[in-house]
Amino acid sequence: MGGRLRFVVQGSASNPVLDPAQFFAATDWNFGYNLYDTLTEFNAQGDVVPGLAESWDNPDPKTYVLHLRDGVKFHDGTPFDAEVAKVNLEYHLNPANKSRQVGQVESIDAIEVVDRKTQRIRLKRPYADLPVALADAAGMMVSPAARQKLGDQFVNRPVGSGPFQFVEQVRDSHVLFRRNEQHWRKDGPYLDELYYRVIPDAVVRYGGVANGELDFAPARAIDVPSVRMAPNVKTQEVLDYNCELYYLNLRDAVFGENKYLRQAMAWALDRKGLIETLLGGLAVEASQLHPPFSFWYSKQLQPYGYDPARARELLKQGGKPNGFKFTMKGAFARPEVAAVAQAYQAQFAKVGIEAQIVVQEQSTWIQDLFQGNFETVVGNYSGAVGIDESYNSMFHTKGRYNLGVRGNKELDQLIEQAAGEYDRTRRKAMYEDIIRRVHDEVMQIYVFHSNIRLAMDKKVQGFIWVPDGRTRFRTTWLARA
Repeated sequence: MGGRLRFVVQGSASNPVLDPAQFFAATDWNFGYNLYDTLTEFNAQGDVVPGLAESWDNPDPKTYVLHLRDGVKFHDGTPFDAEVAKVNLEYHLNPANKSRQVGQVESIDAIEVVDRKTQRIRLKRPYADLPVALADAAGMMVSPAARQKLGDQFVNRPVGSGPFQFVEQVRDSHVLFRRNEQHWRKDGPYLDELYYRVIPDAVVRYGGVANGELDFAPARAIDVPSVRMAPNVKTQEVLDYNCELYYLNLRDAVFGENKYLRQAMAWALDRKGLIETLLGGLAVEASQLHPPFSFWYSKQLQPYGYDPARARELLKQGGKPNGFKFTMKGAFARPEVAAVAQAYQAQFAKVGIEAQIVVQEQSTWIQDLFQGNFETVVGNYSGAVGIDESYNSMFHTKGRYNLGVRGNKELDQLIEQAAGEYDRTRRKAMYEDIIRRVHDEVMQIYVFHSNIRLAMDKKVQGFIWVPDGRTRFRTTWLARA
């Protein structure tokens, strides 16, 4: 027991949001999973397991019954029960609250309190991924007493029931959590404190472990392709659901109506060469949104490889035998990330496609992305364990991350049907069809799934990596010197 863990997370979280209803940047979840308990949880294999809900039943396709854990209290002493869980879920469903997680629970029609430890959830339609959603931000339980008392200030003084409790957040400096001495778990928490440092530069963050300023720093291979070894550092290569990709604006006048041009772009990229030369082999080629270790990965798909001749032929079929021009937006400020963008540019140029790189601040390109102000954006999808969370949000006409994909009623219907199928074998076959359609139409261009490199001081013990890519420190401790 004891000690302060000094850490950073993937990406630059200058001022993370600490209210799960308003989580937006992928970095926010790294703090949420330490501050809040969820109704269900992900284990180290990415499977859904009990959390605050000890078990659940599915008596019919439109009903879930949650059997809740007893004896849990929030950091302010408020007891957790079925009524509290109901209030939390209904908060996301109330339009007045403008929760960013409403999409995770929009299938819910009504929530009933059977007794103090039992909750019945009635659905508008069958939804197989509700247990997955309840392990995400929508399932993070906050103290309703604290939310009611603090109102808009809750985000500055958040109260959960998780292994660590909030102490302070200083803008552009740090976030401090302290151990929850009353946590219901027996396997931790062990650390006295979690101390997050705001360090914008990925290389500096990663090097902080080597020079003794930090204890824990994760990074994608694209952000930190090499490691400066030091006697106090141990590293670990892990995988998560991230995918480096091109968001394509299918409303664009050049290639939005012309899948041959999009296919030409897909065949023009030498993914394998890029991974070997610029990422030190620490990535795998991407043919679809989910990586090969995912249950939902389609092995039947014939991926786009590197074939310049085929790309040129497709340009002819698309009416652009001499190629075309497009802008490629992204946050390419760091040299290692800029080098990857320049490699893309050079590969496109070999087949006559001129890609103009537009370097933007992180916040600006995210804003342009969500406003549809782009032709293509190079970005990283941080990934989701749930297959519906990925394909519904990305490719359904009403998907909250549908960034430039035009309406497709047939695809919408297939996504809705797959979401309501409880038989995993039949559901897998349905997603095979959806993944193939996305692939054939080149609704996005997938490049690679980057390995995650964890750099830890050798005294850090007991850390468990979950493939959703979020850091959880409940089981972590610091060995004595």
